[in-house]
Amino acid sequence: MNNRLLFGIICTIILCPSLLHAQKKVQIFNAQGVEQILYRQSHALLIGASDYTAGWPDLPGVKEDIAAVEKILKEHNFSITKILNPDKQALNEAFEKFIRDYGLDEENRLLVYFAGHGYTLKKKYGEEMGYIVPVDAPNPHNDEKGFISKAMPIERIELFAKRIDAKHALFIFDSCFSGSIFSLSRAIPASITDKTSKPVRQFITSGDADEEVPDISVFSQQFISALSGDGDSNRDGYLTGSELGSFLTDTVINYSKNTQHPQYGKIRNPHLNKGDFVFILPQKKLSVKAVSQSDKQKTSDTALGEGGKFSEQAELMFWDTIKNSSNPADFKAYLEQFPHGKFAGLARIRSGKLDSSVTSKPAIPEKTTKEAARIAREQEEARKKRAEAARIAREQEEARKKRAEAARIAREQEEARKKRAEAARIAREQEEARKKRAEAARIAREQEEARKKRAEAARIAREQEEARKKREILSQYNKVLSLGFKAVEQNNREKSQDYYNQARQLADTYKLSRKDLRQLEQKIKSIKKAKKKKRRIISTF
Repeated sequence: MNNRLLFGIICTIILCPSLLHAQKKVQIFNAQGVEQILYRQSHALLIGASDYTAGWPDLPGVKEDIAAVEKILKEHNFSITKILNPDKQALNEAFEKFIRDYGLDEENRLLVYFAGHGYTLKKKYGEEMGYIVPVDAPNPHNDEKGFISKAMPIERIELFAKRIDAKHALFIFDSCFSGSIFSLSRAIPASITDKTSKPVRQFITSGDADEEVPDISVFSQQFISALSGDGDSNRDGYLTGSELGSFLTDTVINYSKNTQHPQYGKIRNPHLNKGDFVFILPQKKLSVKAVSQSDKQKTSDTALGEGGKFSEQAELMFWDTIKNSSNPADFKAYLEQFPHGKFAGLARIRSGKLDSSVTSKPAIPEKTTKEAARIAREQEEARKKRAEAARIAREQEEARKKRAEAARIAREQEEARKKRAEAARIAREQEEARKKRAEAARIAREQEEARKKRAEAARIAREQEEARKKREILSQYNKVLSLGFKAVEQNNREKSQDYYNQARQLADTYKLSRKDLRQLEQKIKSIKKAKKKKRRIISTF
């Protein structure tokens, strides 16, 4: 790069007030060399769940991971909101407050990083649902209903993502689960373009469903490595969300020895999947294209102060840009512009040292160049082999999952068959019990009928006995009346009266007919009258 041009651009930055707050604003140059202010503020929400209280194993390494992530993000000028060991309420409030405070400004970029347990729950209707697990959520193997009431489903994360108005939002989960809110991506990461600045919601997880989160996180280590510059696959000085996802997929699968398979992609929403999250890497300061000589002169002139002299601020900015350079031409350019500057002596010393090292450095033999090219080819082949191995591993893992799914389905079918057999057995037992109850009821009815028959027979016997007794009493009654009438015929008043009293007692006791009794009574009265009449006649004589 022409040193005068570099100096002119630096001076332009100095004289542009909107560029003096680099820690807040993020500027990029697209492939056409056009400068864009991509973000005005950068905010990150870091959530670490390590001390679980309801059945999940603790993850003591999470605290160190969160601290390391916080450090690298601060180097990228993010303001940090950190939440440790949230329960259900604190986790939800953390998202709500973060979005309320920073998510409604379109020019912001937001990053959410969660480290902790994740879980995939198979719903009764067949679909899988992923969850991130706060510290008070119970283990679903022990209390599934309690887990569902406490854990946060990924669909709620999707709702949070849609509520954000910020241009770019990146959600990173150092936890393993399955979810359908984002479409998996395997595309080759593209360079910075005008589309980069379009809205996007991106997601990266450290593993797929049924994979366990290790306490010592390979994922967080590789995340930090990527933001330190290793993730820049096309070496343009920028790290996009897509590059980050691709880098983490390849390296985590490799370093975890195929036990973790990160997933990444964009939200399934046509309005929020066009752009790409962007980090400016530490070595990327400026990206420019050649401009005309007249533009160079114009730019240089704008950095001049009164009297045609460069301002002190321009000198400081120039020096900060070249002080770590290994190119002696940069220091010569500084001395040309500032021959009596504050750093002129140091610039001459470094320029001399660099000139001597360049002069004394032997030419690289052609053989060495070919060897370097061969090594580069071998490294590229090794990278391709690793990528192929990763692809094969993913395919094998998918096949394993399919086999596991088939085995699960077979188990479910066998369990369903056993349940049907058990239901049939219970139905048979219930039918046998019903038959036994019916038989018992039949026997009870027969016994009741026999009892009724015995009772009827007893009733008939009683009636017959009563009839016999009545006949005997009636016979006795008639006999007494007959004796009474005979006594009347014999004109025996005393006996007839005695028989009358006996007959009357029987009639009163057994409610017998009194017709003959009344006749006997009349005849006894006739005897009395006759005797009275006879006594009167006798007394007359």
